Amino acid sequence: MRPFRFGGTSLLALAVGLASGWVVATTAPLRASAADRNGASVVQTGVVTEIRDRQGKTLATRDGLYILNYSNGLLLAAVPDFQQVGSTTRVLSDFAERDLVRDFGLPPGANPRFLMTTLRMGLANDDWSPLVVLELDSGQVACYRLLPQATSGSTRPNFQLIERRTDPRLARSLASAIEPADPR
Repeated sequence: MRPFRFGGTSLLALAVGLASGWVVATTAPLRASAADRNGASVVQTGVVTEIRDRQGKTLATRDGLYILNYSNGLLLAAVPDFQQVGSTTRVLSDFAERDLVRDFGLPPGANPRFLMTTLRMGLANDDWSPLVVLELDSGQVACYRLLPQATSGSTRPNFQLIERRTDPRLARSLASAIEPADPR
């Protein structure tokens, strides 16, 4: 039996493997925010909590699910919370609700036009993603925070309005960007 000897090919393969492992271990994990719409509704996701190890490396994230119904101005939110009891499986928490017409102080019968997205702010906010909702006609913008919360008998998350402000420039710039150009 001949003793194993490292040749040039073996050393090259070892070096490539070590370098690849180092790159994978030191790069930040991929993060995605997704949105989709259908008629009078839009669905959006965003990070609600992030779990890190002692070195600050992300181990896991937990997204929230936001559903906006344009026709009635209701914004629903849930947090995934896998539970298995017997043969029953549950993935989503109970839904929390925000009335955007009320949150934005819009008059009854108004026909609001909303846009929404989530933001990543890194360590500045404990790694949660604020949900930002814009109302095009009034130039208002609001930021919300979704917190997982479980109490006896309910898994409804805490859905907080963090900030709301108005800027007329917002209404003009957003409306002009979305409205079709005048063909004259």
